[in-house]
Amino acid sequence: MAVIIALNSIKKIMGKGNLNVVVLDDHPLILTGLRDVFKRNQLINKTTTFEQPEEFKNFISTNKVDIAIIDIRIFKSDVGLDMAKYVVVKKPNTKVIIYSGNVNISYITECLMIGVNGFISKDSPIRELGKAIEVIHNGGTYNSKDVNEIISVHSLIVEPISVEKLKENILTRRELDVLKLVCKGLEDKDIAVILNIALLTVRTHRNKVLVKTNTHNFRELYLYATRNRLYVESND
Repeated sequence: MAVIIALNSIKKIMGKGNLNVVVLDDHPLILTGLRDVFKRNQLINKTTTFEQPEEFKNFISTNKVDIAIIDIRIFKSDVGLDMAKYVVVKKPNTKVIIYSGNVNISYITECLMIGVNGFISKDSPIRELGKAIEVIHNGGTYNSKDVNEIISVHSLIVEPISVEKLKENILTRRELDVLKLVCKGLEDKDIAVILNIALLTVRTHRNKVLVKTNTHNFRELYLYATRNRLYVESND
């Protein structure tokens, strides 16, 4: 009996089987694969998966979640970043891991600004998520090799935005869309057509971007966007 009690105490100390994990991804096969893999992970008690961001958000808001694993691109939009921001602001005790096939300097920078705990490329072996969960659960941060290489190549050093500033100042997905198109030199009417929104809406977003970034004209906005890796020029 004493041996059993001792073993149970060790498991409790190590946190085995206590973690509740939630996954947001719009690919059913990935969700099935992660559920199967996490069943064999001794740290994880339960894995709950969602395809719909709003269902994920509602669950997070009313349940204890230790780790949230989020894809950036959900049904062809970047709503995963909004969900990551929501978790960081509303559930500060929940660790956030980005699990995405979209690995580029812009996304990585924004995730670092939000303050996620890890960024794992979907090109990595799926077992790397298990390693990331262990490291992050023990208080560390974890990025996959290709993510770290991008950070190193660009000498990327980004301090996470404070939660208070994050609540107020970080750009929404639509504001970022407008910012990137503005940086490409497009006029408001062209942006409206591309994003399929009203011209007045474009101008409203543009004005909000200027206020949030504390910039006053195209040049200042462009410098802000490139300096913070929110816009990266391409040769396309």
